[in-house]
Amino acid sequence: MTQLTLHEDWYLLPEKRSKDTIEPKAIFTKKQLTDKQKSWLKSHDESNWQDIVLTQDYKTPKGFLKKLVWRLPGTFERKDTCGQWITKGCDNVFGHPENKKFVRHSKRSCFRSKCEYCWLEKWLARESHRATTRIENYVKVFKHLQFARHPKFQRKYLNPIHVIVSPSWNDKFISFDQLKNKARKLIEHAGIEGGLMIYHPFSLDEKTGQWVTRPHFHVVGFGWIINTRKISDSDGWVIKNKGLRDSLHSTIYYQLSHAGVSDDVHSITWFGSLGYRAKYADRFKVEEDDETDFCDYCGCMLVDFEFVGQGEPPDYEFVGLVNSKDWKAKETLEQAVDKKEMTRNNIKNRYKNPRKDFINDGQGIGSDYYRFLENIKLKNRKSLDHYHYFSTEFLEKTAKSFIPSYVLSLARRL
Repeated sequence: MTQLTLHEDWYLLPEKRSKDTIEPKAIFTKKQLTDKQKSWLKSHDESNWQDIVLTQDYKTPKGFLKKLVWRLPGTFERKDTCGQWITKGCDNVFGHPENKKFVRHSKRSCFRSKCEYCWLEKWLARESHRATTRIENYVKVFKHLQFARHPKFQRKYLNPIHVIVSPSWNDKFISFDQLKNKARKLIEHAGIEGGLMIYHPFSLDEKTGQWVTRPHFHVVGFGWIINTRKISDSDGWVIKNKGLRDSLHSTIYYQLSHAGVSDDVHSITWFGSLGYRAKYADRFKVEEDDETDFCDYCGCMLVDFEFVGQGEPPDYEFVGLVNSKDWKAKETLEQAVDKKEMTRNNIKNRYKNPRKDFINDGQGIGSDYYRFLENIKLKNRKSLDHYHYFSTEFLEKTAKSFIPSYVLSLARRL
């Protein structure tokens, strides 16, 4: 008895060690608004952030004319689901350090730049991260290619620089496609081989503290600016080389924070050697991040969790290991897999072509259309496939007169 009492801890089973003991990860990460982000929101309330608008003509690559309505980020109402809490977790405690549960406690988001709730915490963080990752991947690829060609000599400048391109007074309010094309030609002529462009329709007037219409572009790219004085003198455009940046992510993050937002144009556009049609574009492509679906420690699929501890659940977002007594799973792993598969099937059904389904449902004019094709035994059915894309109202109005003459005329040509 004496030996047992002296060594009562000796006979207890040891806790199972995690595979992550060799390379430990952060146990808990808390996400909250920084002081800088809070100051941004405060300044927006005091200025005309919500009210300023710029309308520009825009000719699409297919030749259609549109009106672009530019606003600043976060000027539209949020969706009903934005900001709702969603908690996922993993209760495989034997695969986690300290035998704790892994929980990801976050808010739902639409990830839209114009959403008043999601633009700052969600959209801005994701877009700046993806842009930074794409540039870093580009640097890795071309460093490898340069070393393979000339180990002792570097041809390209692989440190991104920040450039501001301001149009002349006569060109400030031309159509957006002309403004953008001219800016790209000038920066390529100045020595920028590729990078990203962010359009700013507005600037903050330091004297009044209000936003004013002052279109310009911010470029983060590779190359070296030359002959900027000649370009400014000849065309009236101003190109400022801000030089190398200490933090690439911070530069992109800040420029996106007050970028122009419109429904038909992306806030970030890539050009040159970083464009989507560049020679090595597939090598520095940013892959989709699926980290929210699986545990960071054991790799198991996350399931719905709920807080069962004392008091209210945390009112801030976090990712990490928590006390096993305060959180528990609301569903089994099998139920989570079935729910995910059902959601995937619902998304596929949602984006089906309703006009094509109307043709094939055996009702209305669709059945008459295919019955007529079977009667005349057309061999080449593909020539009539574009018939599916007429609107349902148009088909109903012209069912009696349009179909026979249209199909017969095509049948005679076949």
